[in-house]
Amino acid sequence: MSACPGGPVVKAGRFLVMTAGFWFLAFGFSLVIQAGLGVAPWTTLHLGLTNHLPLTVGQTTQLVGLLVLLLALAVGVRPRLGTWLNMAAVGLFLDLILASGFIPAAAAPAARWGYLVAGSAIAALGMAGCLSADLGVGPRDSLMLGLTRLTGRQVGEVRIGLDLGALTTGYVMGGPVGLGTMVSAMLIGPCVQGWLSLLALVARTTPAGKVLSPPLVREPRPPLPLARAEKPGD
Repeated sequence: MSACPGGPVVKAGRFLVMTAGFWFLAFGFSLVIQAGLGVAPWTTLHLGLTNHLPLTVGQTTQLVGLLVLLLALAVGVRPRLGTWLNMAAVGLFLDLILASGFIPAAAAPAARWGYLVAGSAIAALGMAGCLSADLGVGPRDSLMLGLTRLTGRQVGEVRIGLDLGALTTGYVMGGPVGLGTMVSAMLIGPCVQGWLSLLALVARTTPAGKVLSPPLVREPRPPLPLARAEKPGD
């Protein structure tokens, strides 16, 4: 994505969109945790790490973010201001929301599934908002975009692959896994893609286009390095 254009008002608007994205991410993941049906895939990894490290779930979120950022650098995505703020803010907000008791644990089955679906969709909106603010994306989204560009696959497909990888690793480390975990793993990627498409439409058709810069949901596939050169007469 390009460097952030515009004057102070546009930049302030982008910062507000990014900050709202952080809150939506933390709020959505909190809903999924409180659903009690199995947490989101990356949260499975974060909670699995708490079994082996003296850290809170918010702190392991920050630690994993740093490790994923190194992988994103390997596929050509450079961190920006929003990347570092994402690493610090989402984990902090997650700890604050869970500690406050603002979201009670769901008891009835309908409430649990409502928490899970709503939480996955809200977290995906947070991801899409952070991506569209164009101030730098979080480590996991950086890796997602880098792999999308590298492979030419759709954002939703790449996200599902990353989520399943995080889920498997977290399960091996003792993180909680339930039916809801698999549902969340399959929901978040397509939801991110859907929110990005919607935000792209809003950006094209309203003045919000000065603030929102959603990335493409599918990047053109790069040419193969060993592509056969055309011969005369072909």
